[in-house]
Amino acid sequence: MCYIGAKYLLQRDGIFYYNRRIPDDVSVQYASKRVVFSLKTRSRSAALKSAASVTGQLEKQWLHFRSEKWPIPVLTTLTSLGTVNDLCGVTLSEALDVYVRLKGGEKGIKFIRHATRSTNYAIEAVGDHDLTSYDGKARGVLRDALLDRGLVSSSAKRVFASVRAMVNFVICEYGLKATNPFLHVFFPELNDTKKRMPFSTMEIRLLHDKCRSTDDDVRHLAALISDTGVRLAEATGLKVSDIKIGGPIPYIYIRPNPIRRLKTKQSERQVPLIGASLWAAKRILATSSGDYAFPRYVKNGTCLANSASATLNKWIRSNIGNDLVVHSMRHKFRDRLREVGCPPEITDSLGGWSRNSIGESYGDGYSLKAKHEWLSKITLE
Repeated sequence: MCYIGAKYLLQRDGIFYYNRRIPDDVSVQYASKRVVFSLKTRSRSAALKSAASVTGQLEKQWLHFRSEKWPIPVLTTLTSLGTVNDLCGVTLSEALDVYVRLKGGEKGIKFIRHATRSTNYAIEAVGDHDLTSYDGKARGVLRDALLDRGLVSSSAKRVFASVRAMVNFVICEYGLKATNPFLHVFFPELNDTKKRMPFSTMEIRLLHDKCRSTDDDVRHLAALISDTGVRLAEATGLKVSDIKIGGPIPYIYIRPNPIRRLKTKQSERQVPLIGASLWAAKRILATSSGDYAFPRYVKNGTCLANSASATLNKWIRSNIGNDLVVHSMRHKFRDRLREVGCPPEITDSLGGWSRNSIGESYGDGYSLKAKHEWLSKITLE
């Protein structure tokens, strides 16, 4: 016997059962202290749908029993949350459980953390209730709570996007007769998002000089990013075997591996090595002894890109510029390509940015030679 999935499911010999304790305040209406019966299915998804329906029916019944003891003012307050007949039987926390279980495997730990954090923000602001019990004020309450926490509006919008996606997913998965209560939220124009500044050419040169003088793994990571424009997680989780310097055009192969996924399908690519990035690649191959280029940021089969970000950002702010972060190098990388007239399609191919049209995805894409020719134009050496 093991508890899995939703709160009130258990499994015996492959068959799913509904199992729920009857609340004390309505237990006088029943001969048993628990509701336990077979759902007559071995399918997890079918059992979850049935359990959601049973939960909704029980909640309606218990609300009816309780309402017989309540004075009218309490009944009036409760009806503002939604009518008894509208309950769908799935709360926010239960929706999160389903969302993470079904989508977390394909998305990875970062997705799970973001979904969990966003849902916890919502529960803290508006409570953990049945999805159909939230009135029109809930989204405004959540918005104000997020802004009161000190989140800038862009971060608050990302929280809303995560919660909306989760609720939409569960409504579709279970075929619920419910409207997403977190749609159509209004955000005032606060202009509170701070623009991330790119490096100047002088700051990139200074970073290269300091990386070479210190010559350790953290500086190898910074230098590798500076002349390739790769994302921090792409570089941090790079395998040594994906550093190719033996051929006529040295390059790194950005592709999924056991410790990190890629942001988009277009992110899988080969990026030629020039300048400081070529130096860093050679130093990595000369000093690394394991499977990964930066073993200090690999733990328990996971790429610790956030730890790398904290370390690099602190060093960059102390040694290069107060308003700069590691991602600023990626912004500068695109500016450097733009300044030499690199075609946008090749720029997107180098940086792993999403393509603008279906036609751009046809064929094998740009060759290493074509990409190297343009990258060679932006070298600072």
